Amino acid sequence: MEGAYVLLIKLSEKISLNYKGSEYELRDGLYIYVGSAIGYKNAIEKRVARHIRKDKKVFWHVDRITSIPQSEVLGFFVIMSHDKIECDVSQRLFKSGNLSVPLPRFGASDCKLGCPAHFYYCENHTYTECIRFLSDVLLKLNKPVLFCRPIDNAFSCKIINRTNAKKLNQD
Repeated sequence: MEGAYVLLIKLSEKISLNYKGSEYELRDGLYIYVGSAIGYKNAIEKRVARHIRKDKKVFWHVDRITSIPQSEVLGFFVIMSHDKIECDVSQRLFKSGNLSVPLPRFGASDCKLGCPAHFYYCENHTYTECIRFLSDVLLKLNKPVLFCRPIDNAFSCKIINRTNAKKLNQD
């Protein structure tokens, strides 16, 4: 698969993070990270598998979050596309009004469209509410969307649509 992806990351407790010379506090709760992987076979599968691993060299901004013991990638959405749509996805999610920016420009340092970040906090959302919110926004892109969960060393994915999006948290 290739296209954009949206990681759903849980922080089990508050953490401090030094970013661009400033110290930031990230509270416990649900965060999302928007990324993309295009141009090679199994691009998203390989990228997300790397993000989920704890034992890795920090390369991407989000690695600073996903490599710590307090974080867990609970699942991820895939927006299938051969085009680079990462910034469009990020901006649509942010403009929905349900997210806040905990680290300005985090994950968006190469963005040319002015994204405030590609890493957001799901304000006042439970896991179920965050999944529903993300599903609603992503389905409006009119591209194939999958929701995947890491299971052992693999992923379980299903195509989502307006009918089954409400059931994602129940499976």
